[in-house]
Amino acid sequence: MLLLGAGFNADAWTVTEEGRRAYPLSRDLVRSCFGMESPPTGRSVEDLFSDSIARNDFAPIERLCGMLAEADHYVVPSLLTTDRNPYLELIDRFPQSHFVTFNYDSLVELLLLRRGRWRPQDGYGVQVQIAAPHPGEIPHPSGP
Repeated sequence: MLLLGAGFNADAWTVTEEGRRAYPLSRDLVRSCFGMESPPTGRSVEDLFSDSIARNDFAPIERLCGMLAEADHYVVPSLLTTDRNPYLELIDRFPQSHFVTFNYDSLVELLLLRRGRWRPQDGYGVQVQIAAPHPGEIPHPSGP
């Protein structure tokens, strides 16, 4: 089992006509989602998200989701077209391993999907339901 923690994808980025695109880091989330330079003393960005959800203020989490979707949209395709991809090399080096990540983004899942080792129906550690417009497009169950 490989445990991939925060910062796993800190080097994953690409350049588009609009500029550099990358996965947001915690400091980016505090600024972009909450308008702060840093969280209050003794508080984490996760605490801030939890507080906003408790207040039924979903704007910060919606901004987070937008940032992650944008990064997935731009960064993952660029990684899949590079000659040397350290992320895919890691996955390929450990073909029988399970990957555990606590990251907000879907980089690991999208790369595992590319290798046929994960699919959305497998879930994210919890049971999920998905709908596909064309069921034949959903790959067969993944890996072991």
